[in-house]
Amino acid sequence: GKRSNTRHSKPDACIIAGKPPKMKAQDAPDPPFNQAAQSPYLSDDGQKGYENFYAPRSEYLFKQLQPVLEDLLYLGSSYEEAFDRWEMLLALTYADVEHRRTVLETGKNSDDVRIWGPVGRFGWKSSRPRDGSSPFVRMLTEANRLKDRWPPIAAGLFDGSYQRFHYIASRFKADIIDQLKWW
Repeated sequence: GKRSNTRHSKPDACIIAGKPPKMKAQDAPDPPFNQAAQSPYLSDDGQKGYENFYAPRSEYLFKQLQPVLEDLLYLGSSYEEAFDRWEMLLALTYADVEHRRTVLETGKNSDDVRIWGPVGRFGWKSSRPRDGSSPFVRMLTEANRLKDRWPPIAAGLFDGSYQRFHYIASRFKADIIDQLKWW
């Protein structure tokens, strides 16, 4: 069938909303044209207007996507939390995929392979929590409570395995988040 070209993907919107998506591969939207990739902001000359932020590219994306996603998904005041959640899932999914690839290619023991994923706004917020609970810790707490029923795992991230998520997230927290020195 003909695929529609929507402004967001159903899986992303469902995961952000905390509900696993119910869709088939043919329902996936075509990827939108990526104007941000051609923006002078993302060039190596620096992040114009964002260079003094801890995570300039992340702040830029946060500000650029906010009006569109708030209108599209009716997020209102929950936009910041949804953005942090998306960034954390992006970082952990990247860490998971790269960790698996490296283990397979090198034959190294899983514990001997470095964990890394892109750190955004959630990184500095997690290294200096204002209310005693960082976004990263809140997400871990939610996942620990729901285990395999946690929506991102139920949707198939981390091979649909809480154990895999817990392994990657715990290593990410210890090796990256807890080591950030942004103050």
